[in-house]
Amino acid sequence: KCLAKDPKTRPADAAELFWRALLSDCNGEAFNAASGGPEYTVRQLADEVAGLFTPPAKVQMDAAAEKGYQKGAVKRSLADISKAKKMLAWEPRTGLREGLKRTLRWHQESG
Repeated sequence: KCLAKDPKTRPADAAELFWRALLSDCNGEAFNAASGGPEYTVRQLADEVAGLFTPPAKVQMDAAAEKGYQKGAVKRSLADISKAKKMLAWEPRTGLREGLKRTLRWHQESG
């Protein structure tokens, strides 16, 4: 009924979860479509993206952002996918780095 998306979740993984839920007898259940971990800081995620470029891009963050002191900023986010694993035998297949590579390639090909 409701899919909570993690920014690191790849569309193919979320689509597979959607179809498994749709075709199951789990009517009315809600499942998290998420990477399942590990947790990444904003800096770590930025470094992963920067590393995909040749030469690698330089990540610049101001001191407040680097320390995580921005007012209202999400400090941690990790969705629990154990229910989807147990009830639908679902697990994400695409790792972070591969998902980022595919996303970058899509953007480059799309102009």
